[in-house]
Amino acid sequence: MRWSVLFLFCTAAICFADEAEMLPADRPVEVAIDHYISAALASAKITPAVRADDATFIRRVTLDLCGRIPTVSETQAFVESKDPKKRSQLVDRLMQSSGFVRYQAAEFDVMLMQGASSGRNKGGSLRDYLERAIAANRPWNEIFRDLILPNDDDAAKKGAGEFLKPRLADVDKLTTEVSVLFFGVNVSCARCHDHPLVADWKQDHFFGMKSFFNRTF
Repeated sequence: MRWSVLFLFCTAAICFADEAEMLPADRPVEVAIDHYISAALASAKITPAVRADDATFIRRVTLDLCGRIPTVSETQAFVESKDPKKRSQLVDRLMQSSGFVRYQAAEFDVMLMQGASSGRNKGGSLRDYLERAIAANRPWNEIFRDLILPNDDDAAKKGAGEFLKPRLADVDKLTTEVSVLFFGVNVSCARCHDHPLVADWKQDHFFGMKSFFNRTF
């Protein structure tokens, strides 16, 4: 997802900033994003693209957040609006819509299941669970816990177990995919030996996580 890519870019951009350039933690998120991206672009001697016009902005944001292009009437109303806060208001409105919930749930479903089926069954589907979690604005740490330690007796968490079910037969695969999907680290090389290029990835890491799954499931 583009928002995930933006997050990763911003994280990398912060690495270019020394302590004098770090912003106070209370700065608005959009100010922080602009600051660190601008610092990274300047460091790389890259000239940023010109500011997107209103028609381009509403198209991009609606696609990113809801997976669709805006209607003609939505675009016309946005372009003609003179409200200086219309861009932030558009983002807020889209993120409060049912379309945002459905699209984000679909995106996360594809990412987490990696093409495997998460179709509906009597226990509910993973997508059903994700829609409820996203609609409730639940934090990622809680969603992670529900996926790894599912409880289908809780109506709000039904379907979360669909993440684990197709993976439990192969704990090596489960270990690798959890490390990639949730920690952004592929520890599969450490299954056979310490990673030859990354000093921090040891066999102990792979087998420590695998042991946790073996004892838990």
